[in-house]
Amino acid sequence: MDRGITGNFEVMIVNSNTLIHSKRHGQKNATSSEERKLIVEKIKAALESV
Repeated sequence: MDRGITGNFEVMIVNSNTLIHSKRHGQKNATSSEERKLIVEKIKAALESV
């Protein structure tokens, strides 16, 4: 929990501790379909390697 900060958006594969996307660490808000597509592709690749 980040007290006093709102809007953090992170996607992580917990089992492998793989960070897929982090708004907090400089990546965008994932508001466009292209940004969301890239996140989904990264999730698929990460899950295939587990």
